[in-house]
Amino acid sequence: MVRRGLRRRAARPRLTQGATAMAMQIDASTCTACGACEFECPTASISMKGDIYIIKASSCTECDGDPAKCVAVCPVDDCITQV
Repeated sequence: MVRRGLRRRAARPRLTQGATAMAMQIDASTCTACGACEFECPTASISMKGDIYIIKASSCTECDGDPAKCVAVCPVDDCITQV
């Protein structure tokens, strides 16, 4: 039996009490897939999935309060934003 139209949803990271989720998001419609952000990420949270880059929310720390390195190297304005 073939099921069509069903997609598996990614599991959301579980948070400890009092913790807040931190993550950046790449806008696939404006991303040029240049790869600059992937190599700049200190937590290796950015990877290629198919033909687009994604940011793994469970490991993104938003550079621990420093300016986001991925945003700084991205050549497209507003391509990477805070979730």
